[in-house]
Amino acid sequence: MTIEIENQDRRTTPRYGVDLPVRLWSEGMDPSQRVEIESGKVCDVSWGGLFIKTGANQPVGAEMGLLVTMPQHRDPVPLRGRVAWISHGGPKGPGLGIQLETTL
Repeated sequence: MTIEIENQDRRTTPRYGVDLPVRLWSEGMDPSQRVEIESGKVCDVSWGGLFIKTGANQPVGAEMGLLVTMPQHRDPVPLRGRVAWISHGGPKGPGLGIQLETTL
């Protein structure tokens, strides 16, 4: 028998706190359908994902395009991912948990 414990941390890789500006948009099947949602801040990052503090409202599973501004790079770093979970509040504030399809 398996019992799930509420709020159990299921991460398999370490998560690192950061404060990086990001622009995000919804990825349509056709590039002409891309719609920029808004800006946000990447608050933490791990090998497979990141958390973006934002008021953007996207459903779980939505494909997202990201442009992350990193201090060591002149140009923003483009990434793609999917919304894995949504936070409506909590310690980090409202935002989106993104599972990366491209890695840093």
